[in-house]
Amino acid sequence: MIGSNFSTGLLTLARDKARKQSLDIQFIDGDMRKLQIGKFDSVITIDNAIGHLVKNDFELAIRNIYENLNDDVVYIFDILNLDTMTDGVVKSDSERMTDKRVTNDGTTIYNVRHSTIDRKNGYLTSENNFTIQTQEGQKKVQNKCTLQIDTMNKMRNILPRNGFQAIEQYKTDAYTFKKDDSGYSIITVAKKKPL
Repeated sequence: MIGSNFSTGLLTLARDKARKQSLDIQFIDGDMRKLQIGKFDSVITIDNAIGHLVKNDFELAIRNIYENLNDDVVYIFDILNLDTMTDGVVKSDSERMTDKRVTNDGTTIYNVRHSTIDRKNGYLTSENNFTIQTQEGQKKVQNKCTLQIDTMNKMRNILPRNGFQAIEQYKTDAYTFKKDDSGYSIITVAKKKPL
C-alpha cells in the first residue's frame, strides 16, 4: 500500500498516524496527475481529492491513474454531487464547519466558513476565517478553497473516454461515506478497461 500527496505537512501527518497505529504504509510526495510508481490492483482518491483539481486536470489525473493500474481492476473516487448540492445543503455545510476547537496544548481555533456555489460552471467555493488563540496571542488566517462538483451522468460519460467503465455509483453522506439518497457526494467504482 502506498499513499501519495504533494503536501509535505499532510504527508508528515499521515506518516505519524501510520506509525502510531503500527501500519506499514509508504507515503511519497507525488501528484496524481503525473505520478508513475508501478501497477496496482486499485487506486482510491477519497474525501473529494480529485475534486480539488481544476476541471482541465481532472481527465489528466484519471488517465494517469489508468496508467498506474493493472488491467480489469478498480479506481474508487468521490466527488461532490451537483444534482443534490442545494442552497440549503451549502448553507448547512458552512454551518457544520463553523466551529470552535481546543487542541491538546490549549490552543483555541475558531473557524467561520462561508460557501458559495457556481452551478453553471460546477464549482463550490468555501472561505474559512480562522482565529487561532494561544497563550502568546491571537492570529487570524484566511483560507479559500474551490472544489469542482459534477453529476453522476457526467462522471459516467468522462470515464469511458479515459479507459474506465463505471460499475457502481451511489450518493453518499460526504462525512460518513454511507449510502444516502439525499447525500451530496457521489462514490464511483470504475473498472479499468483496455483502451
